[in-house]
Amino acid sequence: MMQKTKSLTIAALLALVSVGGAFAQADAPAAPPEYASAIDDALIELRGAVSYSLDGYDGADVDAQIAALKARIEQAKKSVELAKVMRDASVKSGTNTTVLSNAQLELQTLQKRLLRLERTAPLQKKVDVKFENATVKQAAEALSKASGVKIQVDDDIPAETRLTVEARKIRLATVLESVAKQAGLIIEPINLDEGGDLGVSLTMPPMLRVNDKVQRFPSSPSPWSAAWGTPPTGRGLFGVGSPLIYFGNEAEKLAEIARLGEAVARREIPRAFQPYTVTSTQGRGTRSVITFPDGSRGEIGYVDKGVVVTITEVGKNDKGETGIYRSTFALKDGAFVRQSRVWSKK
Repeated sequence: MMQKTKSLTIAALLALVSVGGAFAQADAPAAPPEYASAIDDALIELRGAVSYSLDGYDGADVDAQIAALKARIEQAKKSVELAKVMRDASVKSGTNTTVLSNAQLELQTLQKRLLRLERTAPLQKKVDVKFENATVKQAAEALSKASGVKIQVDDDIPAETRLTVEARKIRLATVLESVAKQAGLIIEPINLDEGGDLGVSLTMPPMLRVNDKVQRFPSSPSPWSAAWGTPPTGRGLFGVGSPLIYFGNEAEKLAEIARLGEAVARREIPRAFQPYTVTSTQGRGTRSVITFPDGSRGEIGYVDKGVVVTITEVGKNDKGETGIYRSTFALKDGAFVRQSRVWSKK
């Protein structure tokens, strides 16, 4: 396994492509705490919804996520106190007032994120279930029994909708997402922000039938409804909200996303990374490249037939030799799936 480096490419590209969809990598090095704020600001500003979870990755440990958030909240509290001292030291300076406001906003955002993560923790419980040719109601009963989470089923779901599932040590949220996706259902929250136990409801999306043509209008491009905000399976795959938009292999729309992503990068990244460069080329698609002082690079290509993301990172192989890891991701069914990963000497 490659040694984790301090390469900031992954975190930077999150900011770059958070406008239209991003990717996450299970073994990607996390951005150091001093850089995390700038990336979070970009993601907070561009609140959206996860498209789908990554194939073959069942998410990070929820306890570790909660512990990390609590540590960042403590850092944010110290930043607020420091900003208060700065403000009091120079009352006439409007800049220090702005610093305090920003620090307080970050603290509030982190506290809200922690509250939401703790509320959705029951959905991260790993379950073992197996059922064949089950109705959605039978499947919900089996999942509820295995997890202890209340799962309601809409009466409008056709009885002929059948499911065959086998899951071993898989998070409930992941199983729910897969089941809902296969059955064409929406996952609505129960008591997400209220008191009481968290639950879910499996429902049919809004439907319009004109003659023999049927159209469905879900509130989100994923099986999770827009009420979740970033769904429990979210692993850094962000989309746009207000309204939520479907992103297919549409070259014109993707090119627009690329330009918006570059604008975000130019505005947000300088606060965390110096120096950096962003270059773009127009042609049959759009390609954005970001380069860092250590030689790390990230390329995002939006072409006529889809989206290809290439990550180039400085790292060491199993023999401890320093070189370059080049990973290529492609957009498939709303998720970025890694196609290849190659190491070579510098």
